[in-house]
Amino acid sequence: MDDLSLVFISGNQVENQMIEHYKKIYQHWEQIWSATFQEIEEKDRFFSDHFTRQDEVMALFHQQECIAVCCHRIVDMALPSFKKDSYFQAWSEEAILKLTKNGSQIVIDNQISVDPNYRKLKNGMRIIELMTYLTFRH
Repeated sequence: MDDLSLVFISGNQVENQMIEHYKKIYQHWEQIWSATFQEIEEKDRFFSDHFTRQDEVMALFHQQECIAVCCHRIVDMALPSFKKDSYFQAWSEEAILKLTKNGSQIVIDNQISVDPNYRKLKNGMRIIELMTYLTFRH
């Protein structure tokens, strides 16, 4: 697939030159996740702050169309507030210790979404795998 580009924005702040990208990224995110929440009958619990609370949003574009998004939150697990973050409610103390063995700063990679029309590249690589690779690389 030619004409792929990667764009990084903040979920809660946008520079003037990035407003159009921000709108397209949010539109993609909202479309995918609102449908997901409808499927699991949680439509009353779907709010834009799931997007706007993200420190960084990585978006893959094909030409001018946003085709995939991955949200990142950057946290310092040395701070007590993050130990009580709802994201970690199912994590054991042992798992959190393993997570932070190389330092307390971590990135939560979440809310990956892919446009159903763009599930795979021509070479067979799945877009979700590409987004995971790009996150690690970044």
